[in-house]
Amino acid sequence: MVQPTLAAHEFSAPNRERVRQHRNGEFEGFTSKYSVYFLVRYELFGDMVSAIAREKQLKRWHRHWKINLILSENPDWHDLAIGLGLPPLSKN
Repeated sequence: MVQPTLAAHEFSAPNRERVRQHRNGEFEGFTSKYSVYFLVRYELFGDMVSAIAREKQLKRWHRHWKINLILSENPDWHDLAIGLGLPPLSKN
């Protein structure tokens, strides 16, 4: 089984433009280096302080905890970016 690379990032909202930029590799860093393009989970927060705190918490989690969190809400790993109006990506 392929082990997908997981990334946790904070956004002020599930911002379509920001997700598009990550999908297109417009930011240098982790997501472009490891080809992280599918949005499989996100959380909404009322303020950036809470969002950043949660991002830091998730980055400290073990991989299997993150996978279980994703599976609890998106067991088929659907690309949630499509719901934000972005086109589907090939899984190749």
